[in-house]
Amino acid sequence: MWILAAIFAVYVFVDQKILKDYYARNPLVATIDNLPTVGEIKKEVVAPLPLRATTTSSTARIQITTTQLVAFTNKERQKFGLPALGDNFILDSAALAKTKDMFTKQYFDHISPSGESVSNFVTKEGYDYFIIGENLASGGFKNTEAIINAWMASPGHRDNILNPKYREMGAVALSGKFEGKNILFAVQIFGTPSSICSKPDDAIKLKIEDITKIIDTKKQILDVMRQEINYSNIDYMNNVKINEYNVLVREYNNLVDQAKNLITAYNDQVRQFSECATAAAR
Repeated sequence: MWILAAIFAVYVFVDQKILKDYYARNPLVATIDNLPTVGEIKKEVVAPLPLRATTTSSTARIQITTTQLVAFTNKERQKFGLPALGDNFILDSAALAKTKDMFTKQYFDHISPSGESVSNFVTKEGYDYFIIGENLASGGFKNTEAIINAWMASPGHRDNILNPKYREMGAVALSGKFEGKNILFAVQIFGTPSSICSKPDDAIKLKIEDITKIIDTKKQILDVMRQEINYSNIDYMNNVKINEYNVLVREYNNLVDQAKNLITAYNDQVRQFSECATAAAR
């Protein structure tokens, strides 16, 4: 009987030593910090003063299409070795909405009487951007080329047309009543969409958050178990608790390793998106 008791005492002692050694090799990792998030993207809006043409000839019946406006714009860009801009239907819709709004509210400006800018019009259409630009023209124009020539003769509008940052554009020209006269409004909206940069994967972030909640729960359980082990007597039940604790510690550390790997991957995505966004704004 004495021999059995001695063997049992040695067994418990060895197991406690293993536990202490395990602490030294695998200390509990602190709770994971909050994840970095994609900061607010700096958005740029370029809007030179609206152009009022000097010509007063009636243009109420002239049909100027978006395709023509885009084509003549790209013709000017190509003269300077700049890439052609794609015709974006969302920006076309925003330009149409802006033109109709100016006729309805009888204003000719980049800011409406209700305080809406080109940014509001493109956002309403679902266009997220790094940079947008708007050219406005009003007056009597005999054709599409005359509109583009008028903008190219104006330094601010010319710079907008030749801006290398833009990737696509939308445009509209409509005739209507303004200040009691038949007049034509022409609107160009240029843009570089944020979609050119891959945004961090929200699924990874959600998975990290889920794992972090499990880690926090397990840590609370481990803290309680560790106190019970430290303040309990050395007996068979205490040895069982030690084994349970060791198993839970391994599970805890495995989860922490998973979370660390996911955080590293997410941080890389955040960095890549930020670098892409910075490059797009140059």
